[in-house]
Amino acid sequence: MADSEEERPVPGAARVLARLAVLCSAPAVGWGVLTFGAANGVGFLVLVCVLLIAVPLFLRDAGTFRTLCLTIGWLVFGLSLWGAILGMFTLTPAALVLVAAGGRARPGRRSDRSRLVPLAIGVLVTVATCCLTGWFLLDEWGDRASAPQPDAFTATVREDSPLLRTDPEPPALRYDGSGLGHGATVVVLDEPSGRPGRVLTVYYRFATPAETEALRGLIAALPGVRDVRPCHWNLDC
Repeated sequence: MADSEEERPVPGAARVLARLAVLCSAPAVGWGVLTFGAANGVGFLVLVCVLLIAVPLFLRDAGTFRTLCLTIGWLVFGLSLWGAILGMFTLTPAALVLVAAGGRARPGRRSDRSRLVPLAIGVLVTVATCCLTGWFLLDEWGDRASAPQPDAFTATVREDSPLLRTDPEPPALRYDGSGLGHGATVVVLDEPSGRPGRVLTVYYRFATPAETEALRGLIAALPGVRDVRPCHWNLDC
């Protein structure tokens, strides 16, 4: 029986489940590697687990396929619980689907209804994973799309900058922004408490991307100005 199982080819449904397990590991790769980086301990461990999940795809005999699916699946499942606080729970669906693939590869008659249980579990977990991933991506995209766009630049002006001369007032510091152009509408120079230098804030409206970039370059080129960054009116300027 052992020899016949070793020579038995991997059932098509079991191989499909193994492919679905790899598909379910994609969110874990996106989260672990992009968040921590492949060189980080967590990111590297996630990457190793995903590579292990893909190993059964290269096997042809059902016995070895089933053994590796169950071994790797339960191993990754345990690691996903152990590292849940670090976000490794994203590997849980892939581990469960791989275990289901191992269960589907066990010997038995095709008419055996109990063999349908692993297939049903694997498909349901895959569908749930894809739906949750899609919902997360749409929600993240919606948050980014609805976030207010920068409408100002802020920068630090050194104390020895010629811009701080009050007589005559430098054209770049005209309140209405006419000295800068490129869509600038308001120029404010504040003196922050507890920090050296001044804070220059330039608001702009109805500026094209090219004008915005030109305005940023113009501000950065002003004498004594450094650390130019975009900001939002009344939020973080």
